[in-house]
Amino acid sequence: MTEILLNMEPALVSCEDTIFAISPNIQLVQDIRDFCVQRHMKLWVGDPNSPDVIAVPYKVGIVDKYYMDPKSWGDWIEFLRETKGDRYNDLLIIILPYPFSEAALDEAKREFEDAHEPVHFMFGGAGNHIVKIIGNWMDTGSIEPFSVCQDATSTIIPTNSEQTSQMTFRKRLDELMNRFTFEDTKAKVNLDVYYKFRIQAKWLLVQCLGEYHPYTRELNTLFAADMDPFSVGAYLLAAKGIFEALAEDLDRGLIEIKEGA
Repeated sequence: MTEILLNMEPALVSCEDTIFAISPNIQLVQDIRDFCVQRHMKLWVGDPNSPDVIAVPYKVGIVDKYYMDPKSWGDWIEFLRETKGDRYNDLLIIILPYPFSEAALDEAKREFEDAHEPVHFMFGGAGNHIVKIIGNWMDTGSIEPFSVCQDATSTIIPTNSEQTSQMTFRKRLDELMNRFTFEDTKAKVNLDVYYKFRIQAKWLLVQCLGEYHPYTRELNTLFAADMDPFSVGAYLLAAKGIFEALAEDLDRGLIEIKEGA
């Protein structure tokens, strides 16, 4: 089974055998993990609000632009510009929101024209399509400039054809709150399980409430702190407390769900 490295020292990975990913797309991460098993590579899943994207060496970097906050994204682009020519020959795959937009593609190309190459821009984040891109590049050295591939089940966010947004959001909150039932804050928790919970929770709030909503920012502050496996329980219980307060405000009609969520 491949290694999924979370909150560990960058010395454990290298520019020769590591795929780095920043994305809330659970299926994408699972597809990349399966690819790494086949290729005997490592997978590092980074935090969008940490220096991971700068500190961790990798052969392939997969980054969802709109999952990173603007400052972290800008710092990373500046780092790439400053180190261009000093870095190894690594491939970047930049995920942009589906559907295709020529303006969004042109903007992304401008950001990277003096920062890095090769870069593949992808609208949508279908993991099976991404692994084909990576495999082709590793085997032949060739890469297309961009692709469009809508991912069918990319996130935990439901479509508008399901129940009303508010009812669906409330149901998702309950699922997250009931994910962990223990009360021992010193219990050791599998970091892979914790990470999946964290990205699902953050993505749900960003999509349904917005990046700058007080509850979203409170959760981001909680998850931004450094931690070890033995302190994860405390973070999870604190997150559950945030969700319980949010659910109460939602039931009282004090929370407005983003349009289109």
